[in-house]
Amino acid sequence: MGKIITYANFTKIYHQYVEEVYSYSFAILKDPHSTQEVVQITFINFWDSRHQANPSISPKVQLLRIAKLRSIDHLRREARTKTRVFNLERIDLAERENIEAKLLSEEKIKSIEHAIDQLPEKRKLILKMAKLENKSHKEIAELLSISVKTVENQLLQAKRTLRQKIAAFLYNFL
Repeated sequence: MGKIITYANFTKIYHQYVEEVYSYSFAILKDPHSTQEVVQITFINFWDSRHQANPSISPKVQLLRIAKLRSIDHLRREARTKTRVFNLERIDLAERENIEAKLLSEEKIKSIEHAIDQLPEKRKLILKMAKLENKSHKEIAELLSISVKTVENQLLQAKRTLRQKIAAFLYNFL
């Protein structure tokens, strides 16, 4: 073969080696569509580099070397794409979970506020003083002129009521 590959020689080389290049690439890629793409790129690269080709290396060896490199390039691109897609899916899933958690949290807060609003006035007042104002049972008892035991009982009743209403909310929500 001469130094420069003519179009006629290229056509002969193509017909002589296309099936072998395809089989070689398919063994690496395991996908007919990707293999066909790599085979086309291989022959295009072979044609484009015909002026730099080493005449001592057979066209078959050159084609298989190009096919190997293009197949590996294709696998790398595919891996990067899959990684990007996986990362986007992971981010999307995390964002959805974050939004769902935020919505659940907001709904839970609304449910708690609604449940507190439904408590009897004195029980609601005792609960707010104990939980929001961090007052001791004794302080609440003195401020409201009731016994410490009454404060404890009212808090116990409030917690039970809230627990039931919140459990019902979560059951219905989920």
